[in-house]
Amino acid sequence: MKKIDLTPFTIPVLIPVVDEKGAIQTGEGNSRQMTWQHVPYPFIDNIINIVLNSKQEVTARQLLERNMVCEKLELAEKSGDTELLLDQKEYEMLTLSFENFKGFGRNDVEMVKRILSAPEVE
Repeated sequence: MKKIDLTPFTIPVLIPVVDEKGAIQTGEGNSRQMTWQHVPYPFIDNIINIVLNSKQEVTARQLLERNMVCEKLELAEKSGDTELLLDQKEYEMLTLSFENFKGFGRNDVEMVKRILSAPEVE
């Protein structure tokens, strides 16, 4: 079995500075003032979007199998669990989805590490 760490984490995002009325603040030359803030990373949603992405080109049966793992992820999230145990077949499906997906960015590094480097447990 593989243990997936579901502990929430944040990512830095550049956002516009707004005043108390919600208006975007501008600086020199009418350029927007921006600031870095840490926001929650949509960990479970992003995993599901990768696993069920239409570009994965899966069969109907594979889609149903993948959806079962996604439902386990959603249930764990709703229950407030900080980890999820997957059997070897479920884990292989998950890693295959990640290995086939193209389009990861810097904000996805922690998610990818947690999936591809999941520890083995008994």
